[in-house]
Amino acid sequence: MPEGAPLVLAVVGPLARTAADLGLALDVVAGPDVGEATGYRLALPPARHARLADYRVLLLTDHPLSPLDDEIRAGLDDLANGLEAQGAKVARASDLMPDLQEIQAAYIGILMPAMSRNQPGAQTISAHEWMALLDTQARIRRQWAALFEAFDVVLAPVHCTPAFPHDDEPDMGKRTLTINGQVTPYMAAAAWAGLATLGNLPSTVIPVGQTRRGLPFGAQVIGPYLEDRTTIGFAGLVEREFGGFRRPPGY
Repeated sequence: MPEGAPLVLAVVGPLARTAADLGLALDVVAGPDVGEATGYRLALPPARHARLADYRVLLLTDHPLSPLDDEIRAGLDDLANGLEAQGAKVARASDLMPDLQEIQAAYIGILMPAMSRNQPGAQTISAHEWMALLDTQARIRRQWAALFEAFDVVLAPVHCTPAFPHDDEPDMGKRTLTINGQVTPYMAAAAWAGLATLGNLPSTVIPVGQTRRGLPFGAQVIGPYLEDRTTIGFAGLVEREFGGFRRPPGY
């Protein structure tokens, strides 16, 4: 736990090879912060469903600010088709989805001041601008809550590309990614990370497949606030029906 105020947009969580192990790790690490245990207890609800056939899934593969590698898109489409074959209800769009451009603007608006803390010469924003961003975040969180009355999970890319060569250019504005042969700004990838992070939502990453070059890629299962067991439970059902972690050759 940090000595100062809680970190803004902090993301923490266990890594494991199976959904069952994720569930065990969650039992160990989840709980009220130090100083709050006197009056608070954490009682996360169970997974919403025990069968894939009962899940209502929203597939999200298009983002106005971030292209998506064709192989990853195809892999997620194949997974969605497999879920439908298992009886799950899969939608490819919904009017309930919060505005993706607004999510990204608020996410980057909060992230940049948070990352620039203690950096010499860093540019920041006013207290009133900061509070306005928090108001936007709260409104978007309410929109997510309404969406999860109609859906149980949202299935989305983790990143817009498979693994890519490391780039140590200090100025991230000068870094780029190549997606489907097109040079793309490096920070476009943050659009997918910002979905769950800005909304304070649980996100469980599951393996989906490999590219033609043998690079693994996955999907994130985003769920309702405090319903971590739903995203982990869904991941476990996908693992059981379609396979989960596979040991890489040579390991």
